[in-house]
Amino acid sequence: MSLRNEKLSKQILREVSVVINTGVKDPKLGFVTITKVKMKTDVNVVTIFVSILGEEKEKRASIAALRRARGYIRRELAHRVSVKFVPEIEFELDTSMENIENTLKLINSLEKGKKLEK
Repeated sequence: MSLRNEKLSKQILREVSVVINTGVKDPKLGFVTITKVKMKTDVNVVTIFVSILGEEKEKRASIAALRRARGYIRRELAHRVSVKFVPEIEFELDTSMENIENTLKLINSLEKGKKLEK
């Protein structure tokens, strides 16, 4: 990724975080944290990865709320970021924290199994 795209990704991450936390008023939107912004090389589309606290049902509802608010978020982004074209926004659930948690549980269970064998 070019330096320009990297800077733009960071700026989009900051600005979209602010817009979600202060502007999106959907009651189905849970506690959302933006973890990563991934840009296509032509900068027409950005994928924003989010981590959401809660059960699976709450996560699905929050992702749906973010997808419904895409137009609003994109308009707000246009006012906050100085680019010629504001990219389309896609939201994806970031499951990396869940994967880390599951890996740690597996490691802990293996360590407990070793202690029981001794």
